[in-house]
Amino acid sequence: MDSLRGVGDRVLAEGGGSGGSADKSMNIFLIFLCVVCAGCASGLTQGLLSLNYTEMLIKSRSGTALEKKYTKRLLPIIRKHHLLLVTLMLWNATATEALPIFLNKVVPEFVAIIISVTLVLMVGEIIPAAILTGPRQLELAYSMAPLVWVVSALFFCIAYPISLLLDYLLGHDEGVTVYNRKELATMVHLQHEAGKDVLSQHEAMDREEAVIIGNALKFREMKVSSVMTKLADVYMLSNKEKLTYKIISEIFKNGYSRIPVYEGNLLLISHPFTHSSTHSSTHSLA
Repeated sequence: MDSLRGVGDRVLAEGGGSGGSADKSMNIFLIFLCVVCAGCASGLTQGLLSLNYTEMLIKSRSGTALEKKYTKRLLPIIRKHHLLLVTLMLWNATATEALPIFLNKVVPEFVAIIISVTLVLMVGEIIPAAILTGPRQLELAYSMAPLVWVVSALFFCIAYPISLLLDYLLGHDEGVTVYNRKELATMVHLQHEAGKDVLSQHEAMDREEAVIIGNALKFREMKVSSVMTKLADVYMLSNKEKLTYKIISEIFKNGYSRIPVYEGNLLLISHPFTHSSTHSSTHSLA
C-alpha cells in the first residue's frame, strides 16, 4: 500500500514539474513577444511620424521608381497623423506594461524591474528608433506597413475616437505644407547649398539656377532700380569702334547677348532682330 502511494506521489511530482516547465517556457516566450512588440511600436513611432507628408508626396510624383513604390504604400498610413500616433502609442503601452507581469513569474520582483527597464530602454526604445530613422528608413517603413495595418485594425475601436478628439482639440495636421514666396526662395538656396555634396553634378542645382529661381519668386517685391545696372558700369561700344579681334574677344568674355552702342552722347537702341533705321531710336547719355 505504501509502495503504491509512493508511486502516485512520484507521478504527481513529475506531472507538476512538466507543467511548471511549460509555464516557464510560455512566460519566456511572452516576454520575448512583449519586447519585440515594444521595439516595433517605438521604432515605427519614430520612423513613420518623422516622415514629412509633403516630402513624401514630392517623391511619389518625381522620385525614382523605388521611391514611388514606397510612398504609394506609406502615404495612406501617415496621412492620418493622430490615428497613427494613438495606435502606435497604445501598442507600445500594452507591450511595456505587460512585460513586468510575465517577468515576475520567471525571476524575483526586483530583478524583473531591472530587466524590464533595461530591455524596454535598449531593445524596446533606443535600438529600434535608431534603425527605423536611419538611412533605410523608407525601405523599412515600407516593409512594416502591413504590420501597421494589422495593429491599426486591432486598436481601431480605441484609437479612432481618441484621434477624432485630438483632431477636434488640436486641429488637423495632415496635408501638404504650404510655403510663402520668401520661404520657397530660401528653400531653393538651401537645396543648392546642401545638394552640392549629396547629389551628382547632373542632379544638383547650379548657383545660377538657384539665383534665377530665387529672384523670380521676389519679383513682386523688387524695384526696377534694384535690378538695373548703372550706366557707368554698362559695357558699351562706340558706333565708331572697329570690330577688331581684341574687341570681339572682349565681347565674348563679357558674355552678353546684347551690347549697347552709343554715338557721342546718344545711346542707339535697335530692334533685337533688325537693324533697320525704322526700328531704331536714340537716348541721351548726358
